[in-house]
Amino acid sequence: MKLDQFIKWSGWVSTGGEAKRQIQSRHVSVNGSIETCRGRQLTSGDIVLFGAYRAVVGENVA
Repeated sequence: MKLDQFIKWSGWVSTGGEAKRQIQSRHVSVNGSIETCRGRQLTSGDIVLFGAYRAVVGENVA
């Protein structure tokens, strides 16, 4: 799954456009590094952080 799709699917943002803006504004990190590429392909076990939200790809999102 791509990063922008993941944060939208997780319910952290309401639209794909908002996901794009948040990623390009450097508010999202993957595995401890800021990620600005919304098309970044995530793999199982990647850790995604967005503000107070944290998810491990492949685990249920609460």
